[in-house]
Amino acid sequence: ECEYELPEQSADSNKSQLIKIMLGKRDSSHLLNDIAVLFADTPFEGSKSYRNTLYLPNLKAYVRVDSMKPEDIAEMLASDECDKILIFPYRFLGDKPAYYELTLATNKSKFADLLKQIEKHKSDALYEEMQRVKAQNKLGNKATLRLEKKSDRDIVERITYRVFLNAEHASGDEALLAHRLRSCKSFVPELDYVAELDGKVVGNIMYTKSKIIGRIGWEWDVLTFEPVSVLPKYQRDGVGTALIRKTLEVARELGYRAVLIFGHENYYPRFGFKPASEYHIRATEQPTGEVNPAFMALPLYDGALDNVSGFLLLDEVFYSIEKTESDKLNTKLTAPMDIDEYIESQPIYYQSFLRQVRETIRNATPGAAEKISYQMPTYWRGQNLIHFAAFKKHIGIYPGAEAMIHFTQRLYRYKTSKGAIQFPYQTFGDEQLALIGEIAAWCAEHNAK
Repeated sequence: ECEYELPEQSADSNKSQLIKIMLGKRDSSHLLNDIAVLFADTPFEGSKSYRNTLYLPNLKAYVRVDSMKPEDIAEMLASDECDKILIFPYRFLGDKPAYYELTLATNKSKFADLLKQIEKHKSDALYEEMQRVKAQNKLGNKATLRLEKKSDRDIVERITYRVFLNAEHASGDEALLAHRLRSCKSFVPELDYVAELDGKVVGNIMYTKSKIIGRIGWEWDVLTFEPVSVLPKYQRDGVGTALIRKTLEVARELGYRAVLIFGHENYYPRFGFKPASEYHIRATEQPTGEVNPAFMALPLYDGALDNVSGFLLLDEVFYSIEKTESDKLNTKLTAPMDIDEYIESQPIYYQSFLRQVRETIRNATPGAAEKISYQMPTYWRGQNLIHFAAFKKHIGIYPGAEAMIHFTQRLYRYKTSKGAIQFPYQTFGDEQLALIGEIAAWCAEHNAK
């Protein structure tokens, strides 16, 4: 299924000789090497010799992979909606303008078999990445997708803050935007979904109504989703994909026309998004200017954007975020969300002690939920059982007043208060961990409702 197109050359020309030598008679090993080049171990943005494209017939989408990393490509190939692939790699011959074109059309299983035969250090890495993505996407399938509740709002804003804290092109105002969107007229509560894993919210997506403004007063209602947030530890697990697919499906059922977004041009085509310019839609009111590949559109039914043209007008909330208000909210949101984050926020010297204490208490309180309460790691089962916290010279254990009375005779060596025990780092070891375990087990038996 390979075809090579060469410009006509004189049989005696040096260029013709060069092309024939480099192409030769294309056998399977050459083909495999060509594919190996396409899936090299480095991002394509570092290459000056390639411009590569994938076409996914099921999604009716072309994807430029020049700036994609191998794991991004693997995620696309691992999608259940991608069962056939067309690959278009181009390679210039040195500094000559002549090049050859290779088009490979194959089903996914055959493609995976080819990958396993490519040079070992390249094929194995990509094949393993595809397997990893498949396994991780199962986690996305396990997520419970449901409408956001009022009690979810704080955690959603904390997630949003963390997702965009160090993200490229992020403004730092995304958490405040999520906070304010819920109270604006354009907000669509029917599409405000969260993803939940093991009873914990780990992701969220929000939609607002927008308009395409055309000439002579014409306008069309569309949707925009922003932000989409998944806790960093659950990213690349299929959770974000599940949220987007679910809400696009609901949006179609609700009869909305289309969705327009600003997003990564190598990620969203897997959902059917194309550059908005293909539908004659601009990102701003200005009629001229460079095409923004990150500005994309998805019609939600056939013909939804036929005879539609103009520029996208978002809700005014997107243009009225105040930096001072945003910084104030972000300061509030920096408090640790969970015990992992609490431990990682401490100096490295303390972290090993804290992990040992955590493991000891967790083993002694089976079935207890881990959370942050009173800004401390907490174990909860019907009510708070026991807390622990890091300090400059000691670890604090907070089992409650009744536990302190019960263990009084064994705590004489430690500094205590009505409901707390201090275990200095300097003398911390197996003996102290054993005592903490006993205290935590007592709390699990006597403090739980």
